[in-house]
Amino acid sequence: MNDDNLKTDMLQAMRRLAKSVTIITTSNGRERFAMSATAVDSLSTEPPSLLICVNQTASLHAVLDAGADFCVNILGLEQEELSHLCSGPIKGEALPGCKVSWQNETRLRFALKNPSPGVIQRLCSSVGLQVLSLRRIRIGGVSMGKLPGGQWRYLGPGERF
Repeated sequence: MNDDNLKTDMLQAMRRLAKSVTIITTSNGRERFAMSATAVDSLSTEPPSLLICVNQTASLHAVLDAGADFCVNILGLEQEELSHLCSGPIKGEALPGCKVSWQNETRLRFALKNPSPGVIQRLCSSVGLQVLSLRRIRIGGVSMGKLPGGQWRYLGPGERF
């Protein structure tokens, strides 16, 4: 068996390994972070110890590495949607701090900074809503609401990013 086959076989086997799904949460005092994880194991009972494995590219890695307290929440089957909300294209993606308001019966307004691709769709899906269209109306302090799609304009005297 060569190394490529061994790697492929191991990946296939690990996909079938049953593990509890957990959500790891932490904070740096300004932002809250959460990620879905299955790489959680108990090390000992004396003292009570857990091993959590977090990718170095995960947004909460630096916070945990700095010594922040964290919580491991073990999910049940009925909490599947919560696990999807805390898992993104990049595991450990910070949950966005955003404000959401209804504009009318069919439109929501999201106010958030630097949304990653798909985050609004995941947020809507987690509460049973489907995104039919998405339009950015402002970047920073620059309004784009009346600007036709694909067009641009110069910044006004009082505008800046």
